[in-house]
Amino acid sequence: MKEKFFVILLLLISFTFSEASETNSSAEVYIRNYTAIEYGASRQNWAALQDRRGIMYFGNSDGILEFDGTNWNLISLPDNSGVYCLELDSNGRIYVGGKSEFGYLAPAVEGSMDYISFRDKIPEKYRNLSSEIFSIEFTSEGVVFIADQLMYILSNETVKVIQTEDYFFSSVVIDQILNVIDGAEGLMQLKDGKLESRPESGEFRSFLMLPFIDNNILISLPDGKLVTQSTDSKEFSQESFSALPAQDLEVFKDTEIRNAVLLSDNCIVLGTTQNGCFIINPEGAIQKTFNKSNGLGSDNILGLCTDNEDDIWLCTGEGISFINLDCIYINSPHVGADSNKVASDGGKSDSDQKVFTAMIRQIVSTNNDSLIFGGAFYKTVGGVQVLEQQELLLRKFPYDRNAFRISYSSNHYKDIEKIEYQTYLEGLEDDWLKWSNRTWREFTSLYWGKYTFHVRARNADGEISEEVTYSFIIKPPWFEAWWFYASQIVFVLMLLVISGYLSRYGKAEKLSDSLSNIVVIIVFKYTIVLMGPFLGIFSAGIGFFKVIMNVALAFILLPSQKFMRKHLQRLTRKRTPKEISREAEKTSNIDQKENTKRSIRGR
Repeated sequence: MKEKFFVILLLLISFTFSEASETNSSAEVYIRNYTAIEYGASRQNWAALQDRRGIMYFGNSDGILEFDGTNWNLISLPDNSGVYCLELDSNGRIYVGGKSEFGYLAPAVEGSMDYISFRDKIPEKYRNLSSEIFSIEFTSEGVVFIADQLMYILSNETVKVIQTEDYFFSSVVIDQILNVIDGAEGLMQLKDGKLESRPESGEFRSFLMLPFIDNNILISLPDGKLVTQSTDSKEFSQESFSALPAQDLEVFKDTEIRNAVLLSDNCIVLGTTQNGCFIINPEGAIQKTFNKSNGLGSDNILGLCTDNEDDIWLCTGEGISFINLDCIYINSPHVGADSNKVASDGGKSDSDQKVFTAMIRQIVSTNNDSLIFGGAFYKTVGGVQVLEQQELLLRKFPYDRNAFRISYSSNHYKDIEKIEYQTYLEGLEDDWLKWSNRTWREFTSLYWGKYTFHVRARNADGEISEEVTYSFIIKPPWFEAWWFYASQIVFVLMLLVISGYLSRYGKAEKLSDSLSNIVVIIVFKYTIVLMGPFLGIFSAGIGFFKVIMNVALAFILLPSQKFMRKHLQRLTRKRTPKEISREAEKTSNIDQKENTKRSIRGR
């Protein structure tokens, strides 16, 4: 009976694991859902991107969420505007689109990211019109922010506005020229600050146009059909569109596809408003489906992006989801091929290398609880962030600001709970400490000098990241400055001069002796202070041994002290008449000898 029970139990366990495997397609699939409680803002997220450091940013209904793998930070916009789109330009600057509000992020003096608004540059006529910006494009005309009925063109720090009577739908940049669908006019191009109609485009609407392989554009039609259009063709209409040959029309029928992104292997990630996320190959065949039934936090995908490791970030109506795609292998003739994308991607760059690195995210002075470094280096205030600490950014602190809390993270987001870190503070420690999952360290009572903090990360696969560093200097106190040491030497010499003067002229001889004794004591006390660290090493910190060594040192220095005292007394005390007479007699004898020598030479 027991044997039958164990057989049935094993079969149930086997069946359970089999079901789990079918659901996830592979044990390698990693999905991590972040809820509003975790990041501390609205449930609704609309846009996502990763900056060059590896930090993730999300457009949230409450502002901009910044995530480094460990900590979340909310950057608010004026009037607490929501953020509906984010884009990274070729210089690494993050542009932001909100509700009747747009601007960019820039590191402040201390390195924290601040929002800089362009709202005051909008002409007064349009400044108070309600508009939710859903797209940002980089063109030869400038940076274009597109809302439902308004188009803001930022060029040379001025903003021009174009208004449509209908609605703007999707947009795409071809050869640095903006192409946008106007609900009333069809496909239009932005040239010389004006929208020009493309009559050959015919009437069609689409919420999605995406630069695709082989100089094509991927277009999503209202019925869920995905088609492509060559950018080399003069015609741009439904008659010239080419359907993806392997698309399953039944699956996508009546499916609203609102956002998409290309993976490095040219597969396409599609986000829908009701059916979750699909991954299809370039021919349109479904490779993977993600929804609530197999791990997603929501089926309502409002925005998405990929990071520098080809992982997927989904912005949903119920939080943020992260998907790692290590398990997916696509069988397609386009995979791995050097297929050409659209001639221009509007300033977006996919040439950044995939680098796993640690990041120093924050340094706080615990002496006065002030922010020292907020995670982003800068060239000038409001300028484009740089990734290396330059010499001009080497911070110097007074000696009493010598306690710091340093927080760090990494740009590897898979299995973030298993990331470990290794650190050491050059100038205090000689080598790396042991690996730990702790993401901060505190240092107190640091001695003055130059320090460099080093940190590196290790992921769950055992890969070790590039290390990053942050250097700072604690300035010496005034009593360690060169001028203070010089003043001490001058002080000792002055004591000797005063002692000698008093002694030679027979004034206050006891005071003269006291001053010379003080000089001897100062010199030998400094000698003991300088040798103190060595005594501490040899005594191993044991108090009894320290006392014995100090006594031994005093006996060793005693003869030297007597010798110095004797010579100081000779230099400073007043000469007696006998000594003066002896010196005169010596001088006379020397003169007589010299005269005798001269007389002998003369003969």
